[in-house]
Amino acid sequence: MLRRSSRRACTDTTTYNIGLNAGLGIGATVNNRSMTDSSLSHSLPYHMYSDAAHTLNWGDTIGVDTVTGTGNGLAQSHTVYGVIPTGSLVEPGADYIDTITVTLTY
Repeated sequence: MLRRSSRRACTDTTTYNIGLNAGLGIGATVNNRSMTDSSLSHSLPYHMYSDAAHTLNWGDTIGVDTVTGTGNGLAQSHTVYGVIPTGSLVEPGADYIDTITVTLTY
């Protein structure tokens, strides 16, 4: 589930960076994120990308793996592409969750 708490519009020509942190999964990094079930007994790896080809990892280091943009005075959308690696084991009946913090720097 993706939750968005607010919508902001940058003024015209303001450049910005959007970063996504590693999340709260046990042992997670921005390159190898992890969802955990409510019992904290099972985890499920996943990755977040900024491109549909799943080649550009979306992390939180400006100039390395954040998404950049330029404000135009209107709300702008950015798509996050999530992937669970093939062969990942899913525990039947488990609900996996994670929380990612989005940082907007301008």
